Amino acid sequence: FVMSLTSEFNLIVEGCRLLIAIPSKNESWVKYERPKWADKDHVKSVMGWTELDLVKIRIAGMSLQWKIINVLLVLVPKVFLWFSILGAGTVLLMNTGCIDDIIINSTALGFVLCMDELVFATFGTSQARTILDKLEDYPLYSIDYHECLEDQEALLHHEQNENNATLFQKLRSVSRILPSNAIICASIWVSAIAWYYHEHCTQSSDGTWVSKDIRLPRIVILSWGQAFFPSLFTVPKEDEPCWSMPDDSPAEL
Repeated sequence: FVMSLTSEFNLIVEGCRLLIAIPSKNESWVKYERPKWADKDHVKSVMGWTELDLVKIRIAGMSLQWKIINVLLVLVPKVFLWFSILGAGTVLLMNTGCIDDIIINSTALGFVLCMDELVFATFGTSQARTILDKLEDYPLYSIDYHECLEDQEALLHHEQNENNATLFQKLRSVSRILPSNAIICASIWVSAIAWYYHEHCTQSSDGTWVSKDIRLPRIVILSWGQAFFPSLFTVPKEDEPCWSMPDDSPAEL
């Protein structure tokens, strides 16, 4: 379950990086490129291309207004769903005692994370799928300058970068050889378990962690805020608990 969340987390981060990297101005994403090395009809016959293969779709500039719209309609809902599934999934799995049920619930939670891809695969039009298939990646960096250098020049340029690198650049270089996804996955796992024990458990006198007293809600109809933001809009509960951790002290036994 946490590994699925880690993959979704990386997609959110890449989406943020892409919106920051692309220029904040309107640019055409669709271009028609004629082959330069031969006649178009000859290239089409040799390569087996059609007119659609000459149409290139590349990620380009986006106005600031459209960036804001993408943040509000895409990134913010994805972040909200990510945290919601993390919290609900952690509670569900931590409250599951049987190993078989844990495996089933983990699979179900992973399925929830794939709902957006399933919806698009089912209801998306063939034109939309074709556009996404032809959409080329946006390069976040360029190595064209290094491609033009001779071997010795490239080696000298690398040594100069290493010698003149700041502490932040050196730490960034070291971070590239570390298993970042494993570190992120472990961090999410530890944070989720720590949050669960902090929110739903209390430490007993002997040092063990036990469940907090369970109280029934006073209302059965929730508002929109209580349904989607329970941490901000709390649901009123009864004063008397309906369940408390039994005291198995030797005196009572």
